[in-house]
Amino acid sequence: MLVYFLRTVFNIGLEPSFIWVYIFLFFVIFYFLNKYTWTLNQVEEFINDKENEVTLNRMIWVFWAMLIIPTVVYTIIFKE
Repeated sequence: MLVYFLRTVFNIGLEPSFIWVYIFLFFVIFYFLNKYTWTLNQVEEFINDKENEVTLNRMIWVFWAMLIIPTVVYTIIFKE
């Protein structure tokens, strides 16, 4: 879609090179995600540690805010 947008707006004929860039970036991003993500055991240890209870309580508020605020905003926008 971005390639189509760039081609129509800027009249660029570089679609194949953009496709290869996106494929390369896709693999690079998932390489770093795989390298730096926690295992399930590490997550469970973090959750069970009492020192992290304050952090987890704050994050649950962030989670609910991220869920409720866009819902309310979209409801107001598309009310009509």
